[in-house]
Amino acid sequence: MKKRNAKGVIADSYHELQSLDTIFGARNSRIFTDEDPSIDSAIITLLQAAEIVLNNLNDLTKRAGKDLKENKINKLSSKIKWIKSFNLLLLHITSAIENLSSYNRLLGANNQISVYASPSIHQYKSAYISLEKGFDYWVFDLNNEAKLDQFLYEKKNKKSSQIIKDFRDYSFWTKKWEKNLATIYLNIDGNYQELVQNQILELGVKKIELSGDTYFKQFRGLHQVPEIVTSEINRLLEITISNIEEDTVNQVPFFLGIALKLSNIVLSSLDPLVDNMTAQDYHKIRENLGLTSGSHSVNIHFHLFRDLYRGLGKVFSKKIAQPSNSEELEVARLLLEFRSFTFAWREKHIQLPRNNLGGGNTKSLIGANDAIRTTRKMYHSAVKDDPLDYLVDHKAFLDNIENLPASLSFHINSPDSLDSRLTNALGKITKKKFKEVQDREGKYAEKSTFMPPKRKRID
Repeated sequence: MKKRNAKGVIADSYHELQSLDTIFGARNSRIFTDEDPSIDSAIITLLQAAEIVLNNLNDLTKRAGKDLKENKINKLSSKIKWIKSFNLLLLHITSAIENLSSYNRLLGANNQISVYASPSIHQYKSAYISLEKGFDYWVFDLNNEAKLDQFLYEKKNKKSSQIIKDFRDYSFWTKKWEKNLATIYLNIDGNYQELVQNQILELGVKKIELSGDTYFKQFRGLHQVPEIVTSEINRLLEITISNIEEDTVNQVPFFLGIALKLSNIVLSSLDPLVDNMTAQDYHKIRENLGLTSGSHSVNIHFHLFRDLYRGLGKVFSKKIAQPSNSEELEVARLLLEFRSFTFAWREKHIQLPRNNLGGGNTKSLIGANDAIRTTRKMYHSAVKDDPLDYLVDHKAFLDNIENLPASLSFHINSPDSLDSRLTNALGKITKKKFKEVQDREGKYAEKSTFMPPKRKRID
């Protein structure tokens, strides 16, 4: 029987928490199961990510309209920031789609699909216009001329002024990403619904919901996007490894280049969480996350970082110990760019326990003794074991910079810095609020049933 609290279901696993059975169900078509990765499969993957974002934008915008109607300005301000971040993420996703679609058109692709075939864009348009009308009433005196000077410049309206600025910012970005999605060129046949499976994705977004005003759906959505994009990255890395093994290095830039384009989306999907989710937001949903961890992601933590990235580096170093000709140097450049992505992802990930849990041996949901220290240890282990380190050796710099008294990092890490004191203060609050987690009592006395997957074989 499912465990529940007053807000709703408590997840049994990371896989269930992110509704991955449903989300990956949208990837059962032949383009993903029977064919090699391609520009078309990358575009469809990105459209699937865009659908998840659009569903979240629709939810956030409706809730922002409710806050505005009830004059809950602090809540409204928070929602608008989230909407702005999701719009920026969608701009990143659709810019990649537009780039790949333009290349397809150059190659003679003639199947045209459009986001206007999806209900999600029309739902968001309706929610946007409804919120716009609420702002119109809020900002303007409907019986007189607009008093924007008073509204925007009076000190008491400073927060309102920022809300309006954020609204206008994301309205501008909306025009950009909508244009990117208006016409998309593909080589394969099929309509938007058949290829993107937007109905299945909508079910995945809405499968687990909590009562109350939380960012649980957004937390899930910002894990679902990188999960679905990483599933395509992994396919691209597998064929890249095969090309290097088979001495067809000339084909590597094509597949690795697409993987890099997709990796930017994986990285960008962390930004809304890092930038917007406060400790209070996270604490509201923490119990419903159950005995889970991002380290339970089979796609990202294991197949991408543990297996394929390391395998790619090892195969390249074995086949091409020292790149010499232009072809090998280009592959090395792309590999180093992908290497930068892996470390940037790990660095950003450290922000999540810093922002939401705090320090001072604050335990994670699965019982790691210090969540911040654990993520840092994972980062440093990745640096130490990096298979591409032989191409650019700056381990000493990475290891020592924070120990140099002249560095700002040394000060920030010191116990007396404001950052350190705030981190420890948050840890005390978290430990007090989630005593069962800290003491491993109640449901947290149990151990996670998660089992790491078998390694992907890299010859």
